[in-house]
Amino acid sequence: MARSTKSGRGRSRSYYFLIPIVAFTIILGAYVASVSMANGPAAMDYTLKISIQISNPKNTTQATFAGPQRAIGVPGGYWENHTFDAYGVGGNYPVYVDSPPNPYPGYSPIHVKSRIAHNYTLGDLFSVWGQTLGQNNTLGVQAQGPNVDWTMCVGTTATNLRPGLWAAQPLVSGVDIILSYARPCV
Repeated sequence: MARSTKSGRGRSRSYYFLIPIVAFTIILGAYVASVSMANGPAAMDYTLKISIQISNPKNTTQATFAGPQRAIGVPGGYWENHTFDAYGVGGNYPVYVDSPPNPYPGYSPIHVKSRIAHNYTLGDLFSVWGQTLGQNNTLGVQAQGPNVDWTMCVGTTATNLRPGLWAAQPLVSGVDIILSYARPCV
Protein backbone atom coordinates (compact mmCIF):
# COMPACT_ATOMS: atom_id res chain seq x y z
CA MET A 1 0.00 0.00 0.00
CA ALA A 2 2.81 2.42 0.78
CA ARG A 3 4.30 1.60 -2.56
CA SER A 4 1.21 2.65 -4.54
CA THR A 5 1.03 5.95 -2.62
CA LYS A 6 4.65 6.68 -3.52
CA SER A 7 3.96 5.87 -7.17
CA GLY A 8 0.86 8.06 -7.17
CA ARG A 9 2.78 10.95 -5.64
CA GLY A 10 5.56 10.53 -8.18
CA ARG A 11 3.11 10.60 -11.06
CA SER A 12 1.39 13.74 -9.80
CA ARG A 13 4.75 15.50 -9.50
CA SER A 14 5.61 14.55 -13.06
CA TYR A 15 2.52 16.44 -14.26
CA TYR A 16 3.73 19.70 -12.70
CA PHE A 17 6.33 20.19 -15.41
CA LEU A 18 3.53 20.03 -18.01
CA ILE A 19 1.75 23.11 -16.63
CA PRO A 20 4.28 25.66 -18.00
CA ILE A 21 4.42 23.81 -21.32
CA VAL A 22 0.64 23.84 -21.70
CA ALA A 23 0.46 27.52 -20.66
CA PHE A 24 3.21 28.44 -23.15
CA THR A 25 1.43 26.54 -25.92
CA ILE A 26 -1.87 28.33 -25.24
CA ILE A 27 -0.19 31.76 -25.20
CA LEU A 28 1.75 31.01 -28.38
CA GLY A 29 -1.41 29.81 -30.11
CA ALA A 30 -3.29 32.97 -29.15
CA TYR A 31 -0.43 35.15 -30.43
CA VAL A 32 -0.19 33.30 -33.75
CA ALA A 33 -3.97 33.54 -34.20
CA SER A 34 -3.99 37.29 -33.52
CA VAL A 35 -1.09 37.95 -35.92
CA SER A 36 -2.64 35.87 -38.67
CA MET A 37 -5.99 37.65 -38.22
CA ALA A 38 -4.34 41.08 -38.40
CA ASN A 39 -2.48 40.12 -41.58
CA GLY A 40 -5.25 37.99 -43.01
CA PRO A 41 -7.18 38.70 -46.17
CA ALA A 42 -9.07 41.95 -46.47
CA ALA A 43 -12.86 41.87 -46.80
CA MET A 44 -12.64 45.42 -48.22
CA ASP A 45 -9.76 46.85 -50.25
CA TYR A 46 -10.19 49.98 -52.39
CA THR A 47 -8.99 53.57 -52.79
CA LEU A 48 -10.67 56.94 -53.27
CA LYS A 49 -9.34 60.52 -53.33
CA ILE A 50 -9.78 63.62 -51.20
CA SER A 51 -8.78 67.15 -52.14
CA ILE A 52 -8.74 69.83 -49.46
CA GLN A 53 -8.59 73.35 -50.91
CA ILE A 54 -8.22 76.49 -48.83
CA SER A 55 -8.70 79.86 -50.54
CA ASN A 56 -8.05 83.33 -49.24
CA PRO A 57 -11.53 84.90 -48.86
CA LYS A 58 -10.26 88.11 -50.50
CA ASN A 59 -8.85 86.27 -53.51
CA THR A 60 -11.03 83.29 -54.39
CA THR A 61 -9.14 82.51 -57.60
CA GLN A 62 -6.16 81.00 -55.76
CA ALA A 63 -6.36 77.88 -53.63
CA THR A 64 -3.74 76.03 -51.68
CA PHE A 65 -4.04 72.31 -51.13
CA ALA A 66 -4.02 71.21 -47.51
CA GLY A 67 -2.96 67.59 -47.50
CA PRO A 68 -1.78 65.84 -44.38
CA GLN A 69 1.82 66.51 -43.39
CA ARG A 70 2.43 62.81 -42.71
CA ALA A 71 0.57 59.54 -43.05
CA ILE A 72 -2.78 58.99 -41.29
CA GLY A 73 -3.65 55.64 -39.66
CA VAL A 74 -0.22 54.20 -40.44
CA PRO A 75 2.39 53.39 -37.78
CA GLY A 76 4.50 56.50 -37.29
CA GLY A 77 1.79 58.77 -38.70
CA TYR A 78 -1.22 60.49 -37.20
CA TRP A 79 -3.22 57.93 -35.18
CA GLU A 80 -5.43 59.72 -32.67
CA ASN A 81 -8.39 57.33 -32.47
CA HIS A 82 -8.34 53.56 -32.01
CA THR A 83 -12.01 52.63 -32.50
CA PHE A 84 -11.40 50.28 -35.46
CA ASP A 85 -7.80 49.17 -34.77
CA ALA A 86 -8.76 45.49 -34.71
CA TYR A 87 -10.17 45.68 -38.27
CA GLY A 88 -7.01 47.00 -39.94
CA VAL A 89 -4.75 44.96 -42.19
CA GLY A 90 -0.95 44.98 -42.21
CA GLY A 91 -0.62 47.07 -39.05
CA ASN A 92 -2.65 49.98 -40.49
CA TYR A 93 -5.97 51.44 -39.39
CA PRO A 94 -8.73 50.22 -41.77
CA VAL A 95 -9.02 53.77 -43.20
CA TYR A 96 -5.62 55.35 -43.89
CA VAL A 97 -3.62 57.76 -46.01
CA ASP A 98 -0.04 56.89 -46.96
CA SER A 99 2.76 59.41 -46.63
CA PRO A 100 2.02 62.41 -48.86
CA PRO A 101 3.72 62.31 -52.25
CA ASN A 102 6.24 64.96 -53.18
CA PRO A 103 5.36 67.02 -55.16
CA TYR A 104 1.82 67.00 -53.84
CA PRO A 105 -0.69 66.41 -56.70
CA GLY A 106 -3.57 68.28 -55.00
CA TYR A 107 -5.29 65.22 -53.58
CA SER A 108 -4.60 62.45 -51.10
CA PRO A 109 -5.53 58.83 -51.78
CA ILE A 110 -7.67 57.35 -48.99
CA HIS A 111 -7.18 53.60 -48.62
CA VAL A 112 -9.92 51.45 -47.16
CA LYS A 113 -8.49 48.05 -46.29
CA SER A 114 -10.41 46.18 -43.62
CA ARG A 115 -10.71 42.61 -42.39
CA ILE A 116 -14.48 43.09 -42.06
CA ALA A 117 -17.07 44.75 -44.27
CA HIS A 118 -18.04 48.02 -42.62
CA ASN A 119 -19.51 51.33 -43.78
CA TYR A 120 -16.54 53.59 -43.06
CA THR A 121 -17.11 57.34 -43.29
CA LEU A 122 -15.06 60.48 -43.80
CA GLY A 123 -15.62 61.12 -40.10
CA ASP A 124 -13.68 57.90 -39.34
CA LEU A 125 -10.68 59.22 -41.30
CA PHE A 126 -10.79 62.64 -39.62
CA SER A 127 -11.17 60.95 -36.23
CA VAL A 128 -8.00 58.87 -36.63
CA TRP A 129 -6.30 62.01 -38.03
CA GLY A 130 -7.41 63.96 -34.95
CA GLN A 131 -8.83 66.85 -37.01
CA THR A 132 -12.15 68.71 -37.05
CA LEU A 133 -14.53 68.25 -39.96
CA GLY A 134 -17.60 70.36 -40.66
CA GLN A 135 -19.04 73.29 -42.59
CA ASN A 136 -18.10 75.73 -39.82
CA ASN A 137 -14.72 74.28 -38.88
CA THR A 138 -12.48 71.89 -40.79
CA LEU A 139 -8.83 71.35 -39.92
CA GLY A 140 -9.21 74.10 -37.33
CA VAL A 141 -10.04 76.70 -40.02
CA GLN A 142 -13.20 78.48 -38.82
CA ALA A 143 -15.95 79.78 -41.11
CA GLN A 144 -16.04 83.58 -41.25
CA GLY A 145 -19.60 84.14 -42.43
CA PRO A 146 -22.19 82.83 -44.84
CA ASN A 147 -20.01 83.24 -47.96
CA VAL A 148 -16.75 82.28 -46.30
CA ASP A 149 -17.29 78.76 -45.05
CA TRP A 150 -16.48 75.21 -46.00
CA THR A 151 -18.23 73.35 -48.80
CA MET A 152 -18.11 69.64 -49.44
CA CYS A 153 -18.68 68.03 -52.81
CA VAL A 154 -18.52 64.37 -53.82
CA GLY A 155 -18.69 62.69 -57.20
CA THR A 156 -16.97 60.49 -59.72
CA THR A 157 -16.03 63.33 -62.09
CA ALA A 158 -15.78 67.11 -61.90
CA THR A 159 -19.07 67.44 -63.80
CA ASN A 160 -21.27 65.37 -61.47
CA LEU A 161 -20.35 66.85 -58.09
CA ARG A 162 -23.05 67.05 -55.42
CA PRO A 163 -23.07 68.18 -51.77
CA GLY A 164 -21.54 65.71 -49.36
CA LEU A 165 -22.60 64.49 -45.93
CA TRP A 166 -19.55 65.72 -43.98
CA ALA A 167 -18.64 63.26 -41.18
CA ALA A 168 -21.40 60.86 -42.31
CA GLN A 169 -20.08 60.76 -45.90
CA PRO A 170 -19.54 57.10 -46.82
CA LEU A 171 -16.14 56.21 -48.22
CA VAL A 172 -17.01 54.56 -51.53
CA SER A 173 -14.62 53.25 -54.16
CA GLY A 174 -14.08 55.65 -57.05
CA VAL A 175 -15.88 58.61 -55.47
CA ASP A 176 -13.79 61.76 -55.08
CA ILE A 177 -14.30 64.08 -52.10
CA ILE A 178 -13.54 67.80 -52.29
CA LEU A 179 -13.46 70.03 -49.20
CA SER A 180 -13.18 73.68 -50.18
CA TYR A 181 -12.87 76.77 -48.00
CA ALA A 182 -14.07 80.20 -49.20
CA ARG A 183 -15.07 79.11 -52.71
CA PRO A 184 -17.31 76.53 -54.37
CA CYS A 185 -15.92 73.10 -55.18
CA VAL A 186 -14.06 72.87 -58.49
